Amino acid sequence: MSQLGAQLQPIRRPAIGRRAIIVGSAVSFAFLLLNLWPLIDPFEDFPLTSAPMFAHYVNTETPRYRFRFTAERAGGEVREIRATDLGLAGVEFSRDFFGSVYGSIDRHSPFAPHGADSPAAFRARLRAFFGDMAHVLRRRNPERWRDLRRIRLAIVRLGERNQDLDAHEVGFYTVDSGRFTHTWPAPP
Repeated sequence: MSQLGAQLQPIRRPAIGRRAIIVGSAVSFAFLLLNLWPLIDPFEDFPLTSAPMFAHYVNTETPRYRFRFTAERAGGEVREIRATDLGLAGVEFSRDFFGSVYGSIDRHSPFAPHGADSPAAFRARLRAFFGDMAHVLRRRNPERWRDLRRIRLAIVRLGERNQDLDAHEVGFYTVDSGRFTHTWPAPP
């Protein structure tokens, strides 16, 4: 047989079981779907995001903020609500609130999942979020949260060492009425 003839011999595949082929195909298909998802849903979302987590330099003069949720009980006690009170991790809680409720105000931003938003739709998301929060607090610790009256939302400016510098109240949710009231000078 010539050298060329030897090269043209059929390639013999190793014996691969049917199960291995199915598993390999399923894994390949899953990777394909994960790569196609950004084309189907153009909004960035954790963990399938192509946006770098720290895309800009943050120095000591860069303003940084956090959300602060505080609960008011009937007796006048005020207590900050932590993510752990809701059975969540801090980052998970902040991402959920910002992504599901607050979002970006730029309607063309890939981080703005609410499309053509309206003040009424924003109020409805706030009402639903805080209603769920009150429900979870009461379910997880009925004794502590039985007499929950209000949940306040504030934006807190952070200092160089992540200490709270000052806060601006956005509004409050009244548990009995299920209504969110904006206290920011110009409601959305």
